[in-house]
Amino acid sequence: MIIREIQARMGARVDDILRGAAAGDGLYAKLLRQGLPADIEQAIRELDGFAGT
Repeated sequence: MIIREIQARMGARVDDILRGAAAGDGLYAKLLRQGLPADIEQAIRELDGFAGT
């Protein structure tokens, strides 16, 4: 399903942000401090409603 693919891609972006921040990348660290990974994870959970789960 397309929703699952979107969720997987969004999850990959979260992983990228976390890895980048851990590696010391300033931009990724800023995104992490601003809470973007948590926002994306919330959006992923909300998409479950569209996926019928």
